[in-house]
Amino acid sequence: MPDRFTRETTSHAAQDSAEADNGPRLSSSELRHLAINNGYKTWQPSIQSTGLRSSELTHRTLGQGPSSRIAEQYLLASRMVRGDVRVQISTRPYFNDDGLRTVSLIGQEDAHPDDVVPLPSPQAIDTTLGSAVAGRRSRRSFASEEMSLQQLTDIIGHSIAETGRARVELSDGGQVQFPLYAAANGGGLRPIDAYVLPLRVEGLAPVVHRYDKRRHALIRTPNAGDAARIVDTCISPPDQDHLSRASAVFILAGRPWRSMRKYGARGLRFLFVEAGHVAASMGLAASALELGAVECGSLCDDEVHDLLGIDGLFETYIHSVIVGRRTS
Repeated sequence: MPDRFTRETTSHAAQDSAEADNGPRLSSSELRHLAINNGYKTWQPSIQSTGLRSSELTHRTLGQGPSSRIAEQYLLASRMVRGDVRVQISTRPYFNDDGLRTVSLIGQEDAHPDDVVPLPSPQAIDTTLGSAVAGRRSRRSFASEEMSLQQLTDIIGHSIAETGRARVELSDGGQVQFPLYAAANGGGLRPIDAYVLPLRVEGLAPVVHRYDKRRHALIRTPNAGDAARIVDTCISPPDQDHLSRASAVFILAGRPWRSMRKYGARGLRFLFVEAGHVAASMGLAASALELGAVECGSLCDDEVHDLLGIDGLFETYIHSVIVGRRTS
């Protein structure tokens, strides 16, 4: 490309304006690269809303042709529309007696007694909500030290554990109990589960565990994988370093059809909302306990699925939170 953006060809008015604003003065090479990066054809509508070339555009430009836009299609497919009879039909059975009984039993899964690791009761965290929120930061510098089992339990207890019970009267005269949780979840269906990878937790073997909300216990997964393998699923060298020094990693996994059977495509949105609630609460609890926590999005999905022993479709990796003793 000809070097059209030299200092000599830039107008004096533009130079004066830049100097007046104390803005950076870009070299002709920097200006040329900006022009190249922003010079791709805008046949992709979403690119018109950004000033940067995205990796997705790079991939599609190499192909020089249109391709399906799954993310945009999903947003359209999952919109709430007035008068959608399908939603009314799919939600109605959840409000009769059989539906209420079924929902009240969600999460009651069998486990071999030898695989059950009981957890102590969560303790109240002595801080105010305002202090916890003001002090929350994404902290990535960990000390490669153990955290206590009580600290792990307190994070679980203030994010994804059961926090109460509600009694619901049935039309036939009986009643069922519904567990209540710190994190909101669509329709009480609780599609998000937490897998706990204790890299350095007092009293826990460093293998994959699943948190059982009903038992308030950790369940060693069948053929439990080495928790340290989570480091190898990460594509970011800095994040690999954070992971290798952490005390524990929480993997939030979702069961989409538990929610989508009731809410259709929109039910998938509810998984992400719930996972966000849980991850945020984990960060607040860790901060209040003077631990470090950071959410991580650089894990390879299929490799995480293999480590957890899940299929990646009917149960799939959603998000992760790294926790450890901070160095400062």
